[in-house]
Amino acid sequence: MKHLIRFLLSPKTIVLLLTALAIAGVISTVVPQSGTTEPVFFAEWQAKNPLWCSLVKILRLDQIFTSWWFLLLVGLIACSLACSLYYQAKAVITNREPKPANSSLPHTTVTLASTKTNMRAAIKKILAANQYRIISTSIEGNRLIFGKNRLGRWGSVIFHLGLLCVIIAALYNSVHRQRGFATLVEDKPFVANAENWLSTELGLLAPPYNLDLSLQLTNFKPEYWQNDQVKTMNSEVVINNKNGSKTTLPISVNKPARINGVKLFLSGDYGYALDFILNKKSSNPILTHILMDAQTQKTEPLTCEMNFPTTDYQLNIRFFPDLTKPSHFPTFPAVDLVIREKGEPPQSGRLLLNQTSILNNYNTMTLNRVSYWSGVIFVKTYGLPLLYTGFALSIAGAFILYTLPFKVAYFSIIEEENHLKLIISGRVKRYQALFVHELEDIAQKLNQEVGIHGDNATAHS
Repeated sequence: MKHLIRFLLSPKTIVLLLTALAIAGVISTVVPQSGTTEPVFFAEWQAKNPLWCSLVKILRLDQIFTSWWFLLLVGLIACSLACSLYYQAKAVITNREPKPANSSLPHTTVTLASTKTNMRAAIKKILAANQYRIISTSIEGNRLIFGKNRLGRWGSVIFHLGLLCVIIAALYNSVHRQRGFATLVEDKPFVANAENWLSTELGLLAPPYNLDLSLQLTNFKPEYWQNDQVKTMNSEVVINNKNGSKTTLPISVNKPARINGVKLFLSGDYGYALDFILNKKSSNPILTHILMDAQTQKTEPLTCEMNFPTTDYQLNIRFFPDLTKPSHFPTFPAVDLVIREKGEPPQSGRLLLNQTSILNNYNTMTLNRVSYWSGVIFVKTYGLPLLYTGFALSIAGAFILYTLPFKVAYFSIIEEENHLKLIISGRVKRYQALFVHELEDIAQKLNQEVGIHGDNATAHS
């Protein structure tokens, strides 16, 4: 047990754990995380880098914050901090003096023209006026120890207790974490359950991520800088309540919507959703949604190739958000289509919104609707009360630590041939220069009270 405690409290262990934690954070920014990335990305990545992708899956580098090795790392940090906190609290409770950050503070000497009894009474009086309280005194009365800001001794304990609460809350959240990524098409209903997520990130003890939630995305509005880069994205989510009413909440990348303990963020992935309707003489109309990523430059049309679902048609699409001018906004959309069918010659043409093209065998194709789509992240977090408590304790501990430093003043009486000398020193971890001036001021008052030169005496350091 002693070896384990020594290992947990070793500075090398702490540095190693913190370094590993920092590396994990860097990896999470380099390797896309499954809770915020579409599965098609990993499919393409696996095709290009099969070995690297296999290693990512084995080590769960695509789900770092819920992986077993990351939880083990955080658990070791929590154990190390808990051991340190135990010994800090024990030192304060048993009233042991804190180890000084610097023991080389200058000594101040006062030559006394008084008896020990009068001198001790003068010391206690002046120290009490400076808000010091006596900690201990020797049997002979030749050494007195005073302390100030006793609450300051608890500053480090409270601060580290707050950090421990934060770490435990983070560990608990990682074990039970539930995070889902979905693509929502503007004004299309979406039910948040396990079948409709594009990808999820679940903690080791988390059940399948099912939310009793039906909603839709509305009023999606991207804004751009002059260089065509996205400036911001804002939207709204409409919640379909069980009683038939609806609740509308604003949502953006940095400002989530909160619904029954679940946070909804815009992921930053977005584009255009094109709805095509294929009318076939021999069957019912077929509706399909084609999702296209937004273009990087508004002067360039978007292109894609796809097979029309459940048919033999293959579409080659060039999409223009605004046919009249280069624009990111679908104000006058149009598509150039090349349609191929097995055994038939290809057909090409341009379709405007709500326009219909006649295909072979008198089938028709209609561009029915153009709207936005956006990636939305659904996050359910745990341990928030403990997390907020930890932050509050850390702030309170830091405030006490830096505004109320614990000060210890030592008074040693030395008997010489014809008089007594008082050696004044002290210990403090912070603001040592100010503490030295405070001790010199106390020495000056003692010199005036019981010194051999009275009011004309000068303390020296």
